[in-house]
Amino acid sequence: MSTRFATLDPDGRITRVYRGKRLQESDVLVPEQAPISAGMSRSEFDEDWALRPLAARVKDGLVQIPPRFKVDGENLVPKALAELVSEGLEPIPPGQKLLGERFVPMSKAEKLEAGLLYPEEEHQVKLGLCLARRYDAYVAELDPIRFDIDRARINGEAVELARMEALYRAKDAEIRKRFPKP
Repeated sequence: MSTRFATLDPDGRITRVYRGKRLQESDVLVPEQAPISAGMSRSEFDEDWALRPLAARVKDGLVQIPPRFKVDGENLVPKALAELVSEGLEPIPPGQKLLGERFVPMSKAEKLEAGLLYPEEEHQVKLGLCLARRYDAYVAELDPIRFDIDRARINGEAVELARMEALYRAKDAEIRKRFPKP
């Protein structure tokens, strides 16, 4: 079994790993199981040539982590899309919103607000919102009048019936004016 050596530059970088006889007096003996290669720094290893923990090597600036990766134990793993978005490395996918750590589809109203709808879709959403508001107003404001009209019709109160029908038409016009169709 041959002996393994490493040549180090003055900064402690490994410039060469070889087997055989020591070429220079300054070359150091390296155990066979040591995971070394040229370009690594001696400070990445402990005194027994075992690789120091990744987190410690990152902290000391010996290992550079690409921006799209993170340390997970002794491994570099890709960051999740939510992490990339929160760090400004990726945009939020169109039509999605970030809710906690996951993406969910935007509602039609949110897409409208963000300007993500086609003109015909935008019109449909605006029309839907208008009709929903009108419906709520009809239920809250016109239904009671309608019940009074029905009561006047059943009781044969012609004057009250005419007054309530005029009030109904006026309230209907007011609601339509308040919530115009797009």
